[in-house]
Amino acid sequence: MMITLVCGTAQLNFVLDLGWSHALSDGVYSFITVGLIKAFLASWIGIIIRKQLIKARDMKEKTSSAL
Repeated sequence: MMITLVCGTAQLNFVLDLGWSHALSDGVYSFITVGLIKAFLASWIGIIIRKQLIKARDMKEKTSSAL
């Protein structure tokens, strides 16, 4: 996410000839909130999936040891 924001800000600065403050306000500040929400959701979903995978593996080991 950081690489994309840095490259996008540089592009706004050089291609559209915006100043750094305008490039930051148009290219970074407006997307920070959405990016942080996506990062939080990805982490949260990853934790849920990891717990489910661990639970499934434990159940598989219990059923195979019973045989």
